[in-house]
Amino acid sequence: MMLFALSFSMFAHADQVEWSEHTAHTLPKGRWEVGLFGPLRYGLSESTELEIHPIWAIVSPHIAVKQDLFEVGRWSLGVRQSIAYPTILLQNLARGGIGGIMPPDSQIPHIISSDTRLLATKDYSEKASVTMRLQLNVAPRFGESNYPHIPVPLVSHRVAA
Repeated sequence: MMLFALSFSMFAHADQVEWSEHTAHTLPKGRWEVGLFGPLRYGLSESTELEIHPIWAIVSPHIAVKQDLFEVGRWSLGVRQSIAYPTILLQNLARGGIGGIMPPDSQIPHIISSDTRLLATKDYSEKASVTMRLQLNVAPRFGESNYPHIPVPLVSHRVAA
């Protein structure tokens, strides 16, 4: 058994790459990243990145674009803008029984959620950095509504705005 474990480990290979999620840095052009619970991210250019959660997008369509603005010394400044339409998700949660967190007769308006983040990342080394974030969420709604306010972003922060 020990021999099998040692021989199996010889085939393991891991690239050491810098993760840019939640920082001002963007993915290199042409690079894809995806995680089990994380978003699908693609480096559109050296300074622009696209992001979407493929499965989550079925019930809450959304897209995000991150732009690396400029670098000064060890500091990088970037902006991330996302837009979402959480109405479909809220309509699915307005039902009785399992999965329903709002009354079934709730009238859900059309909601367009915008999330803008200004990101400032300071790199201390190849493996250590700190990112500060200034975030603005706006979610105007259109049409009649009578659904109850959800004080905690139980399902998504996009409904909190």
